[in-house]
Amino acid sequence: MRTFTGIAASPGIAIGRAILLRAGAYPVERQEIQPGQEEAELARFTATLAVTREELSRLYETARRRVGEAEAGIFEAHRLMVEDPEVLKAVTRRIREERLAAEYAMSEVMEGQARALEALPGEYLRERAQDVRDVKERLLSHLICPAEEPLPVGSGPMGGPVGEPVGGKPGMDAVDFPPILVAAEVKPSDVLPAGIGALGGLAVGRGGRASHAAILAAALGIPAVVGLGMFAEEVSPGALMVVDGMSGVVVLDPDAGTLASYQEKAAAHRAKARELATLAKLPAVTRDGNRITLKANLSNPAEVDAALAAGAEGVGLFRTEFLFMDRPAPPSEEEQFQTYRRVAEAMAGRMVYIRTADIGGDKPLPYLDLPPEDNPFLGLRGLRLSLARPDMFKAQLRAILQAAAHGNLAIMLPMVTEVGEVRAAKVEVDAARRELLSEGRTVPPVPVGIMVEVPAAALAADQLAAEVDFFSIGTNDLTQYTLAVDRGNEAVARLYRSDHPAVLTLITSVVRVGAERGIPVSVCGEMAGAPELAATLVRLGVRELSMSPGRLNLVKQAILTLEV
Repeated sequence: MRTFTGIAASPGIAIGRAILLRAGAYPVERQEIQPGQEEAELARFTATLAVTREELSRLYETARRRVGEAEAGIFEAHRLMVEDPEVLKAVTRRIREERLAAEYAMSEVMEGQARALEALPGEYLRERAQDVRDVKERLLSHLICPAEEPLPVGSGPMGGPVGEPVGGKPGMDAVDFPPILVAAEVKPSDVLPAGIGALGGLAVGRGGRASHAAILAAALGIPAVVGLGMFAEEVSPGALMVVDGMSGVVVLDPDAGTLASYQEKAAAHRAKARELATLAKLPAVTRDGNRITLKANLSNPAEVDAALAAGAEGVGLFRTEFLFMDRPAPPSEEEQFQTYRRVAEAMAGRMVYIRTADIGGDKPLPYLDLPPEDNPFLGLRGLRLSLARPDMFKAQLRAILQAAAHGNLAIMLPMVTEVGEVRAAKVEVDAARRELLSEGRTVPPVPVGIMVEVPAAALAADQLAAEVDFFSIGTNDLTQYTLAVDRGNEAVARLYRSDHPAVLTLITSVVRVGAERGIPVSVCGEMAGAPELAATLVRLGVRELSMSPGRLNLVKQAILTLEV
């Protein structure tokens, strides 16, 4: 028995037999074409683009049916890469001017993009390099091994070394031990397991929580551990293994005692989930009668159903960044409007706080062409960036204001440090409102509030209260900035404590100002989703908590036993 530790990417415990995804990529060597062959080579490349677009469209439809619109957008983003005019222009130039074969020209251009992404700060952008390479390998598969029929959804390239599952005897222990996909690297299309069978779990050598494969696994409810290094080389096809997606541990060839222990943990996990589900319709009330409102943090519309099923009383944080990522240009006003409208309608009158784009820091966007920053977390991010890009900000505000006619929406501004920023943002909100009214649109009143995630905002809460309709405390950044600790840095992670006295003092101050000025105060950071820390927040006077849907009933269970 051997134990490996990686990154917990999707919760749950899977016990199953290993099915290996053979590593490797299509080898591409520099190859030149003869003079006069340029147009034929371009025609071959153009035909490949058409086949790949069709394949990605089918993957999109499959994902949309299985996990929802937002996660399916992963494959839509891949299709946009195939249609990226800058890529097409660069490949065309290298074929025509340098007389390079399409395989080599395309591979060099896209690999350059991938390397550029890997050089950017922040996990999210670095993970997108894998998406570029996924598209590159898909294009290569059709250039090198053109198939008359489309590839089956979820399978790897026909005849190619990438994405070809290798397992033990078919059906081996299929009932008791479902297959666990083991690979050095996994593409999103590998997680849609047509042709492999329903996956019990995922164990991957490279990647992080922000990888699209990990996001899809979580949406599909597949326990996953990533970042396992060379783990795949240690595994034989059909080997029995355990994937603990909550602790980030993988056990290979567990002994009888360990196997029995994990079977008990898996059964307890399922029982706990059933128990918590019974709390969904109960109000969150402490034993001494304090009513606590529990809302959900959402990253896309596909998560609304899970939030409602878990008993969410609204959306305390709707992140809009997913609309701006993985694309060559910012989303249109209409696309944003339709997204916010879907959320508003689905929440059926429950309050939804829509946070304007929190871009910058670890989430820069290539199409904004921002200069590099020595410390992007202290640079042009959040509301600062929105005010610096008024056209993009106006499109988002117009979309939110229009969607408010279909539900109960509020605008939440991130990364606020001073009153002047709030006033400038409100000027933009009022301008967008007047513009829409002049066009004959219906625009109901929309509250405007702020994220309190910088110590300066917490300390200036008195002044900010005169300008806003609500406060939402983002404890992740508030803790990080207060303690000067990068929570993603393992060397100092032990110092990152949301219950540090300094952080609690700032939270208490904001809650006090809110009570004195009649302004609602909620907490939407990870602190709200940890039962013991949520209890601390309630004792400090917080009466509204927002968290990921999967944490709602864990926190509710703690509140039901709490006396303030």
